[in-house]
Amino acid sequence: MRRCRWRLTLIATAVATWIGMAQAHQMIYDQDGYKLAVGIEGGLGGFAVGNVDTGAGNVNTDAPLDGPFPPSERRTTRDWFEGFIKPFAELETPFFDFGHTYALVSVVGALTRGNGDATSSLAPQGGRSTTSDAPQHAALEDAVIGWHSGDLFADSLGEDAIELSGGRQAFVLGDSFLIGAGVVNGFGRAAFYLQPRASFDRAAILKLDLSPVRAKLFHRENRVDQDLMLGFDQPKTKFFGLDLALYEASEEEPGLKTPGEKQAPTAAQAVQTTRVKKEAPDLWSAGFDFLHVYNADSTPVTFSFPPGEPSPTLSIFGNRSGMNVYSGYLAGSFFKFDPNIRLHSQFTLERNDAVDRRVKAAAWYVEPGYKISSLPWTPQLNPALCALQRRPQPSGPAQANL
Repeated sequence: MRRCRWRLTLIATAVATWIGMAQAHQMIYDQDGYKLAVGIEGGLGGFAVGNVDTGAGNVNTDAPLDGPFPPSERRTTRDWFEGFIKPFAELETPFFDFGHTYALVSVVGALTRGNGDATSSLAPQGGRSTTSDAPQHAALEDAVIGWHSGDLFADSLGEDAIELSGGRQAFVLGDSFLIGAGVVNGFGRAAFYLQPRASFDRAAILKLDLSPVRAKLFHRENRVDQDLMLGFDQPKTKFFGLDLALYEASEEEPGLKTPGEKQAPTAAQAVQTTRVKKEAPDLWSAGFDFLHVYNADSTPVTFSFPPGEPSPTLSIFGNRSGMNVYSGYLAGSFFKFDPNIRLHSQFTLERNDAVDRRVKAAAWYVEPGYKISSLPWTPQLNPALCALQRRPQPSGPAQANL
């Protein structure tokens, strides 16, 4: 639940940012329903910040020992840059007159260079910055196979009413309040601020689209490598869930949205180069989500704690195993007299009745907005109110997993 958290991440008197993104997609074969597309996406970002952590500063373990700022010295001014490239290939073929099969493969390579960044020097980073050790890393990002019904049920259910996919793939619920990425960027994976990686491991999705009703059943497992991340990665978590929504599709072509509009992380936007019918974004949606965490890492020191002791304040230490999540949401433009008026809101309840990890916590936000479509770059105003709440349990402490 990043909406409340990430707004508190960068506390500095001055921040300068330059980010450039580019992409190129090319259909290299398209005949008799067989399609092959390749492409590449990339980004560069340059950043400078002063008064890191309101003057506390952080350390950069990659600094030269004979330089003006040794690794152990905490500095409050930082500048750094990040970059990534993501080549991909996508294939689609007919499936014996029963819809279409498809496959997607992509790789992300990223690096970070500089003399430190604006990341908090508080636990669990322990004073390190994401530029420490000059990280660079390349790894498989997408490895997806799938099937969609195409025109198979067009007369009864509609075009592409059913879709099934599995593998390593990205997945987003709504505007990513609950689920937006299955991997932590930064540190050993590099590119903390560009966020080029998003996919989950061992993912499976069954989508039923009967406009104006849509249902998604899914299984997810986050990507964890504590050695690569030097112990700063999230605990391994496996869960399944349901997303049930009432929606209205917009007439817009799918693509990157204008500044200020809600959108999933760039890395999590599905490549649909070969698809004849692109999935249009929702004009509005209202729905319900349910998640169940059936397995999560738990060690005596790192990810859990005994009954009766105070709970850690950071979600990285929470034992989520056995937890249920219930959530309702509203998103989009609900007013036909002025489609520039937007509303995004969500309420979420977490509950776990296990004796050694009782949880009863809630989070919510309300964010109205207005899109000024008459101005260049289409700016948008988005005041927001959000809250996190924990309630003590009769036979054990509440834990902060939100």
